[in-house]
Amino acid sequence: MTSDSRNCPVKAASSLALRLLATSDLHGHLMAYDYAADRTQPGVGLVRTASLIGQARGEVSNSLLVDNGDFLFGTMMADAWANAAVSQRENPVIAAMNALCFDAVGLGNHEFNFGLETLDVALAQAQFPVLCANVLPLGRDVPFRAKPSFLLRRQLVDDDGGRHSLSLGLVSVMPPQVMQWDASYLAGRVEARGIVDTARLEVKALRAAGADIVVVMNHSGLGDGSADPSAENAGLALARLPGVDVVLCGHKHRCLPGAFYEGRADVDAQAGALAGAPAAMPGCWGSHLAVIDLTLANEGAGWRISRHRAELRAIALRDKGVPKARVRDDPAIARIAAPAHAATLRQIRRRVGRIDTPISTHFSQVAPCGVTALVAAAQAWRAAQLLPDNTGQPLLSAAAPFRCGGAGGPEDYTVLQAGPVLAKDIGAIYPFPNRLQVLRVPSRQVLEWLEHSAAQFRQLCTGEPDQPLVDDAFPSYNFDIIHGLHYEIDPTQPPRFDAQGGLCNATGRRVRNVRWNGAPLAEDDTFLVATNSYRAQGGGNVAALRSAESVLDTDETLTDVLEAYLKAGHGVPAGDQPVWRFAQRAGVAALFRSGSSAGESPAPCARIERVGHDSGGYSWFRLEL
Repeated sequence: MTSDSRNCPVKAASSLALRLLATSDLHGHLMAYDYAADRTQPGVGLVRTASLIGQARGEVSNSLLVDNGDFLFGTMMADAWANAAVSQRENPVIAAMNALCFDAVGLGNHEFNFGLETLDVALAQAQFPVLCANVLPLGRDVPFRAKPSFLLRRQLVDDDGGRHSLSLGLVSVMPPQVMQWDASYLAGRVEARGIVDTARLEVKALRAAGADIVVVMNHSGLGDGSADPSAENAGLALARLPGVDVVLCGHKHRCLPGAFYEGRADVDAQAGALAGAPAAMPGCWGSHLAVIDLTLANEGAGWRISRHRAELRAIALRDKGVPKARVRDDPAIARIAAPAHAATLRQIRRRVGRIDTPISTHFSQVAPCGVTALVAAAQAWRAAQLLPDNTGQPLLSAAAPFRCGGAGGPEDYTVLQAGPVLAKDIGAIYPFPNRLQVLRVPSRQVLEWLEHSAAQFRQLCTGEPDQPLVDDAFPSYNFDIIHGLHYEIDPTQPPRFDAQGGLCNATGRRVRNVRWNGAPLAEDDTFLVATNSYRAQGGGNVAALRSAESVLDTDETLTDVLEAYLKAGHGVPAGDQPVWRFAQRAGVAALFRSGSSAGESPAPCARIERVGHDSGGYSWFRLEL
């Protein structure tokens, strides 16, 4: 815990106004640009959030600007810095945040995607405090610059120009699951502790050090309110801790205040409050700036929040479903990002191969998908090259779709036409730096793995019209399709697992008629399954994989594997039989949404028709089982 202070005369006052500004989950989005599509994207980019920051600062006398984590990596431009000789280059994201004079920045889990040394080089350039309380180094030789918390002493100005000394405590926490997701970089070097228990101790220390107001920069979602030390999301539990005044949330790429959290217990989704505490979650990729206006009262026992107002300011709004920019690029941030942006455009326009059939993720959550088939084929191709010849076990390949709308919006789909494949298309197919891994999985666990994926669907009923099909709480990247098998999914049955991977119905069975080489799986069958490092190390909380044996753990990213596969002359695999289909159920139909550019029914195994569109830019489709 550190502080800065300034010696200024103070004046007694009964109230003060303080504006808290926050970004979260920038993921390296500096420019208003979609590199995967090689086109401008009005609804993203710190270059435009910066304009909102300038406006919001100019409206008040007292403001504080923080970022809530996952700021460094996630775009082709940001990740290119990590993959280059980073020690010799300025990090463009850090440079932009320095220019905006952030008061503090918290770490998110994706900051660790390229290892501690790469992160250390970037943070060495930061001119702001970097915070993380619940990830701690295990030795002095471990490079880790983050502080658990920060006590910021500021002189705030009242309406009459009088100055008042306040101590603002900032503490940052993040999901302890980072130890699974980036185990190869972190195991034995750092430890991660529970979010709530860590924050409780740090908040107490900040109060003891004189903090008047404590803000928790919580790089996690709301959670269920429990203080479970293994919880990935803990915003509600943090809001209930003694001494916590404000909770910022992130990680889930959602908006609070906003309709998404309407109806949740202890959540005021309109006012922006968790268990009565001011709170906000500002979307992702720079889409929104969180603005929390605090009125602070001092009645002799110290400062406290007497009232608050929270809002999200968007950099773009939709007009008839099309995003329209509300602000222009900030010139200073545009200048900082320009060299890296230009270099990225040159890089993404390289040709790496070709495909002979168009593919997209528009229907990848409801029907077999060429994008996931391509990833699965590349994984199996490379795994077969690396595995010894005497394994004696068949090789399967598990892949999930990534860009499927959701929090990314109706433009966030992968679409490739038949013809040349460019480097940008590799990033569109696989936007994360996951690595190739192979697991040994018994057939009974393969079935459980498929049941976990089938939890993506809501339970459907016969005779009920226009039921929602896809559970929005289930991320598309957890919908693993295991290629090499053929099977059916029956969403009229209750799910065996919930969206978080917990067993919710011990008798639930949705996956049926699972076959390999035309025959049902035998209980004593064992398979090798190519997958990614995120899944192999516990990402998605797939219970079936907790005891799976690792057979192959490579340093090769799946973007490199895909590029090598295409350069070798391979393309989208052809097959007469779909990997999976819905079980036929007469009288059962459901609705799902996709991007407005989606075509018609993608496969003969699914009867799909377009039924309309909404003001958010999505098209809606009806599927009959």
